[in-house]
Amino acid sequence: MEYLPLGLSGIVAGFIDSIAGGGGLVTLPVLTIYFGPGAYAVGTNKIVGLAGALSAFVVYARKGHMDWQRGIAFTLWVGAGSLAGSRINPLLPAATFKWLLIIASPCILWLVWRKDLWTREHKPPARRLSFTNQLIEPAIIGAGFAAGFYDGFFGPGGGTVMFLGLYFVVQLPLIGAIAASKFSNTISAGAALGVFSAGGYVHWMHGTIMAAGMLLGAIAGASLASRNAAKVVRPALAAVVILLLIKLLAN
Repeated sequence: MEYLPLGLSGIVAGFIDSIAGGGGLVTLPVLTIYFGPGAYAVGTNKIVGLAGALSAFVVYARKGHMDWQRGIAFTLWVGAGSLAGSRINPLLPAATFKWLLIIASPCILWLVWRKDLWTREHKPPARRLSFTNQLIEPAIIGAGFAAGFYDGFFGPGGGTVMFLGLYFVVQLPLIGAIAASKFSNTISAGAALGVFSAGGYVHWMHGTIMAAGMLLGAIAGASLASRNAAKVVRPALAAVVILLLIKLLAN
């Protein structure tokens, strides 16, 4: 019974994250209840984030939604930002993460909740730039590094931050931005997991069990990704995050 909440919350988080991002808003509070706020919860959460992002990305890529040039250019900057953020993470007091979680959860949840953010479409550029030019594009550099730093430093809603950067700053189409954000999230979580693991901040048993649930939920959510699914996810995410934050504060 000790591990059951990990698997169940992983399924819920994977389903949510594959559609709208924000799965870390579910998984990190649960891991914080197990390990307390700090680097151990964040580091273990990187296993979960990696499993969910990778499985969702595979589904989207197989359906042809990935813009590889801009997605890879953005992801390289995400990786650089993630490494920088994860290096700074263990240097802060443990209590910092508890209050960051309390502050960040409703803010990111509000972004996920805003239906209008997910309905705007962007047209592909009239002229395609070379990969080298896209790699030094200011919008890609700024949005990618900032999203990666946040994801490596803290994590919850990192996929949503990447999506917003790709959608509003890089100007990818909606479904393309979601697909590229999953690719970026995969690389970011993998890079950060390596840093946390090297520092001994990962509980592999707990992370693997939650990741198994995340994998199942992400495959189901990405396959179902549609407007109706997003409508179901929003109230579910709100209820789960509120309940987990109440329990976290009570502890």
